[in-house]
Amino acid sequence: MQGTWALTLRSLRQDSRLLRFHLLRLAAAVGVVLALWAAYESMIYREAPGRDLLEALGWANFWAVTIAGVLLFAPTITEEKEDQTLGLLRMTGIGPASLLLGKALPKLVQLLLVLMVQLPLVWLTLTLGGVDWPLMINVYLLVFGQLIGVVALSMLASVMMRTSGGAVVVAGALAFCWSLGSLILEEELRYAMNQGSVWATMLHPAAFDAAQIALPGKMDALLRSGATVPGTPLALGVNLTGAGLLSLFCMWSFNYWNPHESTQTELEWVQEKWQRVWFRMTHFRLWGSLPQPTPIVIERQPVDTNHSLSTRQMPAVESCPTGRSRRSARSWQSAIAWKDYFLLGGGWTGMRVRCWITAIVSSGIFLLILRPQLSNWVSQEGAFGWDSIQFILHFTGEPILTCSAWAFGLDLVYLTVNLFAYELRRQTWESLQLLPLPLGTICRRKILGAACHLVPWVVAFLCGLALNVTTDDLGYLWRDATADPLATLGIVLQVVTQFVTALLVLTWFSLRFNPWIAILLTGALYWAIGIGWIITALMTFGFMSSPGPYYVQVLFHVGWIGGITLLGGGTLWSIRSKLRGEASSV
Repeated sequence: MQGTWALTLRSLRQDSRLLRFHLLRLAAAVGVVLALWAAYESMIYREAPGRDLLEALGWANFWAVTIAGVLLFAPTITEEKEDQTLGLLRMTGIGPASLLLGKALPKLVQLLLVLMVQLPLVWLTLTLGGVDWPLMINVYLLVFGQLIGVVALSMLASVMMRTSGGAVVVAGALAFCWSLGSLILEEELRYAMNQGSVWATMLHPAAFDAAQIALPGKMDALLRSGATVPGTPLALGVNLTGAGLLSLFCMWSFNYWNPHESTQTELEWVQEKWQRVWFRMTHFRLWGSLPQPTPIVIERQPVDTNHSLSTRQMPAVESCPTGRSRRSARSWQSAIAWKDYFLLGGGWTGMRVRCWITAIVSSGIFLLILRPQLSNWVSQEGAFGWDSIQFILHFTGEPILTCSAWAFGLDLVYLTVNLFAYELRRQTWESLQLLPLPLGTICRRKILGAACHLVPWVVAFLCGLALNVTTDDLGYLWRDATADPLATLGIVLQVVTQFVTALLVLTWFSLRFNPWIAILLTGALYWAIGIGWIITALMTFGFMSSPGPYYVQVLFHVGWIGGITLLGGGTLWSIRSKLRGEASSV
């Protein structure tokens, strides 16, 4: 405990001097004031404005602790790995448990202070009506449970990964799988209850319907029905138990993932671990069946001094190139793309892992939706025909769309923050500049090599879109697009320009800060841009009243497209200047 307390005090002193925690508390206070003002404005139209205010604050805190927990706790151990100070901490005799607790507790205190800033204004919801003490306590208990679960997942990613950017991306993926897994577990238990299995003797169906395990579903049920909905201790207990087991696994496997200081990336590290596990699986032998080593006998041959070098038999030169040599020749023609394909994305191993993840998740979603439908049709003795298959495929497309979009975004963020920062950290960008190629060609080939790993997610997204969208939907979309082509063109151009500019801003930040700080700053910037876009859209298109004049709508699209294009152009110019400056500084 002495090491834990020393690390906690050290981290608290460091975090108290950081500007981002003060800005986070200020943003939380400003958000509560804005929500209170919105509730005051809606008092005329609402019967219980206190419930509306608590609902807004509950959901805002729920997703804020999820995002902030991933961004703040994922770099906890990877910061020490990148600074190569983890070995110094281990030399002091601090164990994994003390190290993890000492590094995580200060950030947990900072996030709890952010939640405590809101309490004086949250208590006003009691006077506005529709809220009582049990409801408010249950909502904040669920927020606390979500925070502890995200912290455990982020610490696991921080222990396993080698860089902060990879830890942030993996923690986001684990948080998504955590929520999805709780929903699947809840549906499986509900299905077992309906089938009359052994769960029917353990839990009453009415009590199980009220006791939801997934925290988002429980939060929604609480805010809709009030504190009369039971089961909050069960949902909180399940999530805290899972977080505790993950924390124990982090402490137990800490030495396995961090045996020594290393400069490998997380993909190289995971690939090395996977190759070691695969070698043990493929070379498994029983102790009695191990082959005995045979001694090597070296026969001495007399040396023929009369045998000249010219008469020795030389190996035959291969006349025609094989398929392997042709592939090697093609790879050398685009060596920069192949380098990023293997070093940044993981090569063939990374591509196979992404394809397997896509196939397993899609098949699991299909089977989860197929099984209850089959049981219903069997119990009702109905016909299982083409209409039934179309029904299943339609409901399978939406979760595949969600999972593939989430995986595409996380993988894209990881590849973007490491595209040029990886070269600058390894000090290999100067070597690339020595090639007889312009800067634009080098950048395009690097982007091509990294973007190949996004193909599985894009294919899964298109498959989910094909399953979920019908011909009638396409017909409606085409009629809406042709009815006002100028508005459609404006929306498409806004989506494209904002997407490209977001990648450029993320790249610009990654060249100047750590990857996780680049992700945090880009998210905060685009959060502010999104709020401004929503406000101007409400003012222009009049969602609360009649739409504005047509020329105002045209000015809205032109203004936003022009502004985002200027931001993207300035960012691109700054990125080129940074890369050229790094090359000319040698």
